Amino acid sequence: EDKEDGFAGFVRMMLENDLMDNIHFPKIYKAQRMTDNTGTHRNNYTIEKLEPISGLSREEFAALEDRHMNPGYDEDFSLPERIYDACRSARAREMYIKMDSLKEACEILDELDDVSDFRLDINKGNLMVRRTPHGLQLVISDPFGMIKSQWMHKYQ
Repeated sequence: EDKEDGFAGFVRMMLENDLMDNIHFPKIYKAQRMTDNTGTHRNNYTIEKLEPISGLSREEFAALEDRHMNPGYDEDFSLPERIYDACRSARAREMYIKMDSLKEACEILDELDDVSDFRLDINKGNLMVRRTPHGLQLVISDPFGMIKSQWMHKYQ
């Protein structure tokens, strides 16, 4: 049986639920399922070019946090930890996040996590930035990881 991975599930959920308008999700221009001559299925995506947050200067990272996040928590929890918590809890969204569109993206991911087969997996590797004339935008590029039943079997 051909199984969907976390990113493919995220793209499918975004397309099925018309979520492409949120600025904190990647712009996906084309999603295509292909089969090679051996019968192997793979997904092919054309998405916008984003930059990893790890490539930002200290000044850029500070500006990103200042634009998106409420002050006062940066020493206790990393940015990925705060985003992960905000994608799991309305209370954390209000506590950590300043920007309404990011709160909305986290609320969407919280709802999708409830109905998805995939485990929410927010980490520094899937937090990206988009450069805009108004400054850096935080983009949650690949929020779902392992299938929940596999994760529970492996880690519990």
